Amino acid sequence: CAANDGGDSPLKLQCASQRGQVWREGFDSHGDYNPTCTNSTENITADPVMPALYPRLTDGTCTNASFADFLNKTSYPNRFELFNPNPSTQALQP
Repeated sequence: CAANDGGDSPLKLQCASQRGQVWREGFDSHGDYNPTCTNSTENITADPVMPALYPRLTDGTCTNASFADFLNKTSYPNRFELFNPNPSTQALQP
C-alpha cells in the first residue's frame, strides 16, 4: 500500500466496502468488503434505501410484455462483436 501512496500519509491495507467504508472487527458483520489500500476512516453504515417503485414501473414503460420483448431480442443497435475467431481481420465490427 505504501508504494501506491499519492497523498501526505501512507495508505493502509483495510477491508472496505465499494463505498469506501472501512470494516471494523467486533462492530461490523459479514458483508461485501474487500482488502483495499485506503486512508478512509468512514465507518460502515446501512445500505442506502432504494425507492419502492421506480418511475418506469409505474409509468407503463416497463411491463411484463416489454421485458419479454427485451429478453427475446437477437440483436441490438450499436453492438460490437468482441470475440474475433480470425485475428487477421478487424476485431471490432459494428
